Amino acid sequence: MSHTPLPAALARLSRIAALRRDRELARLSDVARAQTRIRTALDRLEPVPLVLSPEPALVAASLAHQRWIDAQRRRLLQQLAAVSADVERQRLPARLAFGRAQVVEALHQQARTGARKQD
Repeated sequence: MSHTPLPAALARLSRIAALRRDRELARLSDVARAQTRIRTALDRLEPVPLVLSPEPALVAASLAHQRWIDAQRRRLLQQLAAVSADVERQRLPARLAFGRAQVVEALHQQARTGARKQD
């Protein structure tokens, strides 16, 4: 029965852990970027002062525009809430994958150092 030397096995495990870490961090980064885009869009939605004019059409247009801004803000706030929940859901898997990769890499380094000392 052939056994793989510990440093080689840990090297493979370290690569797998690093890939998982990178995947989870990429997922977290994606949702964080979406959150930033939505916040930027919200910041750009500034209320426009109501047009006070003797022309009813101008007042109506101003009110319609304000209603549109309010609807956009509501839509963006709903999206922000959903994406913020996604960010929170993704943080734990990213943290765990990061920590596992750190631990496996440290074990791999220790095994390599130990193997060198034995030679």
